Amino acid sequence: FHYQGVHILYEANAMAEENKFELAARLYEVQIISIRSKAARAYEQLPRQLKSKMFRGNILAGQDIKVLSICHGKLGQMFVKMGEIPRGIVEFDRQLSLAREINDKSEEADAFYGLGVGYFHNFDYENALRYLLIAQGYFLSNHRIQRYYNCLQSIKECYVKLHRDDKIAVYDEKLNKTEQTIHSKFKLMHEQLKDMQLRLAHSSAEIEHVVTIERTTFMAMEYKKFIKNKDEELEGLNQELSKQEAVI
Repeated sequence: FHYQGVHILYEANAMAEENKFELAARLYEVQIISIRSKAARAYEQLPRQLKSKMFRGNILAGQDIKVLSICHGKLGQMFVKMGEIPRGIVEFDRQLSLAREINDKSEEADAFYGLGVGYFHNFDYENALRYLLIAQGYFLSNHRIQRYYNCLQSIKECYVKLHRDDKIAVYDEKLNKTEQTIHSKFKLMHEQLKDMQLRLAHSSAEIEHVVTIERTTFMAMEYKKFIKNKDEELEGLNQELSKQEAVI
């Protein structure tokens, strides 16, 4: 997505990619404060009668809530990576609340997954399973196949911790099928890309051929016009020469 005013979020993502989790977390917090401060300023500018009818938080637009949901989810990930699991769970819960406010299924799925991972690292495998099983359904229905695969792995790890061998076998099979699906999709994408590259190369050759013909045709027409002019000049000179000979 692209939303004006979220450059701090982009910087935080870059820090997270470089494994600078603490710095990334601070930047996510700054982005959250920035958006909420904008909402507070907008609220203060409302007429008094409108202020009495709405809460300060209700001034946030849908896109603001979406960005806030993303930021809280990212912040939760940073806390989990830094080993601050309870804080991470709190942030995922905030992400879920915001996602539900705007009915954003994609963010809800990420929040459920985050909560599942958070509870797993907190050694609460039953609660982890509860959230991961919900996230599994969301990812599958939204065709987010890679996230679905990651979720299956996390569910399997929970069953391993709970010594549920029957469930481990079931999820091993699901993982194998999903892995084959991912490989098939990548293979298809690679073939489509190769086909597009061949078509592009062929189209470029055809365009170059047409341009060459058009250039040749244009030059031929120019030469034909030049020869015609010279023929007319020659005919005029011959007529003048004939007149001069007649006088002589």
